[in-house]
Amino acid sequence: MQCIPPYSATTTMISGNQVLITGGQFTQHHYHGQKVAMDKLTGAIAVNAFHDSAARFDPPKCHPRTRVRILDDIMCWIIGQGKDIPIKPFLWLNGAAGARKSAIAQSTVERCMERGLHVASFFFSKSDPTRNRAEQALVATLAYQLYQAFPGTEVQTEIINKRTKGSKLDQSWPAEWVIDKLAKKSSGQFIYAATVIRYVESTRHRPDHRLDIVFNLRQSHNGDHPFAKLDELYAMILQSCSDIEKVLEVLSLLLLEVVVSENKDGSVNEIEKVLAYEKGEVERLFCDLGALVQLSQPPKSTLKILHASLYDYLLDKARSKQFHIDLRGKYFSRHMANLLKYLVSCLDYDPYNWHPSLTTRTVISFINNSSELRSCTILPELRQAAFSFSLQEFAVLYLLSTGKNYDALDFVAAFLHVLRIMALTDPTYSYIEDHQRRNLDTVMIHSLQRYFGDDRLALVLVLFCHLGSDRFVPWCDMQSTFRAFGNMLPELTFSRVLLDNVDAFSIDDDDNLRLTTLWIPGDIWQPGVLGEAQFTYFDYMRGFLRNVSAPSPAVYTKAARVCFDALQSLPVPRFFWKRNAVADGTEDDPCPYLVLNDKHFSDPWIFRISSWNVVPEQRVGLGAVYYTVLGYLIFFLPRCGRSDDLIAACTKRQTLYIEKPNSPFPIRWRRLHEEINSYLARVLPTSNV
Repeated sequence: MQCIPPYSATTTMISGNQVLITGGQFTQHHYHGQKVAMDKLTGAIAVNAFHDSAARFDPPKCHPRTRVRILDDIMCWIIGQGKDIPIKPFLWLNGAAGARKSAIAQSTVERCMERGLHVASFFFSKSDPTRNRAEQALVATLAYQLYQAFPGTEVQTEIINKRTKGSKLDQSWPAEWVIDKLAKKSSGQFIYAATVIRYVESTRHRPDHRLDIVFNLRQSHNGDHPFAKLDELYAMILQSCSDIEKVLEVLSLLLLEVVVSENKDGSVNEIEKVLAYEKGEVERLFCDLGALVQLSQPPKSTLKILHASLYDYLLDKARSKQFHIDLRGKYFSRHMANLLKYLVSCLDYDPYNWHPSLTTRTVISFINNSSELRSCTILPELRQAAFSFSLQEFAVLYLLSTGKNYDALDFVAAFLHVLRIMALTDPTYSYIEDHQRRNLDTVMIHSLQRYFGDDRLALVLVLFCHLGSDRFVPWCDMQSTFRAFGNMLPELTFSRVLLDNVDAFSIDDDDNLRLTTLWIPGDIWQPGVLGEAQFTYFDYMRGFLRNVSAPSPAVYTKAARVCFDALQSLPVPRFFWKRNAVADGTEDDPCPYLVLNDKHFSDPWIFRISSWNVVPEQRVGLGAVYYTVLGYLIFFLPRCGRSDDLIAACTKRQTLYIEKPNSPFPIRWRRLHEEINSYLARVLPTSNV
């Protein structure tokens, strides 16, 4: 019999007329010859292959209350009592590296000896030249043990299992969560659990300290590593790869979870699509790694990592060395390029499908990882992919045609953010950002048409364009500023703009460019909590509106009409902020809630009110709305075009100013009166002013 051991020790055990083989590949040859002399047999055996050899101290075996079922089944097969296992001369126990086949064999041998059963065993080891090949000593060693097993013979063996126990710890150690975490890390493979236990059991160290080292809670003083043996196994297996670079590329792609299913297995078909591999390439790459991965059969082939601890190994450069996957190095940049190249080749994005396509998951993965590029190496292939990506085509397909498609807009924002990071990292990359922004401009011009023709969206547009640029158009936390007064604000177009759009899930369908998300509420100290990619998108849109498609006088006119309607329907607040005597010529009414803060933009006037301020909420809210609407009108009127409706609104407001000179916020009232006069003088014939 010839047994060729794979990456872990292979064991052959003979008991009576039955043979147990764990792991390995074997072919069987029958030999009929004369009986050799005892001395010749003794000289041919491999002593190190015995189950109790000193060379195998401390031999791996099943820990108490583990692998009980499989050990019982094997024993029933050995003694011929198995009900569910057919009685056959051979039993082959197989499994991945680390499944503890050798430990099961060791425990089986010891069980047999405890019951007085005659057995012979041979434990292979790739690192031991006396027992790493079957043709050297397998048959002689088994024959020798069988001969010695009969009465009247003596065995050659030395048993060294005397161990000293460490000091006792509290009975609650280790905690249940520690055991659960270790069990999860093991992925059902005993090699991980056994490695940890062997490391912790060291009699020269405190077990609790050693366990802390396992969890990276403590540094080892003598430089040893708890997973040294496990690392040797992983390194030995990976060294057998014919194309380790591509293997690591696939494994790093799985870490980004782009092509993984709900059970974290990777789709072979999707891996090959994203990486632009030929069909069957993944199977070829991993054909020698059966000890670490499992490839399911077509048509829905998946790549399953058998050891969760493998990723810990690969991500730790000190452990994996030449097999290290540095996600902040070339792999991250390479896969961001792969995602872009795949999107170019297959634009079947469908965000409304309950079972998202690979393209949809590719879009989401790009969005989620875009900001990470700031701390990663940028490769030339990402630069080329970013320049070649059809941003204009993507925007046309998923922004113009589908309307409210927030994931698509998030992708555009993430893509712009990647370009911004590249330009900041290396100014020579700025040409890519300029190129793609020009492409996007042609799409955004069409998307803005609906904003020009609707009063409500016109207000959104001009506010977005100027938010924070002037004290009269402050960047507001709409929730705490305009919702503090409850339901006292009338149902107006103005209130719909300011209130219905403060939640990302209630943005008006018509605001397909999501401009109102600029003032989604954050906490009381800032108008909104927005990601870096969103700010990059808003920066692009504000520049685009100011330089390429600035709001026309007609758009400002529509926005001003909305504000006049709101001002007419709002009750004049009895409360207004405490103010000192104000001399003529002062720029504005004093406001403790209007501050200048350059945290986010270069010109950020911010208006904020805490909803739990000592001032009664509703009175503050009404005053805030009134104060803000006055400011909007002061800012809009100089930019408005001629409109009969706006002329009528200005004339009516002018009359009210004359009739009620003691209105709240006198400076804003005076300035609005001045702007009304200027507007009427500009748009009306001289004789009518």
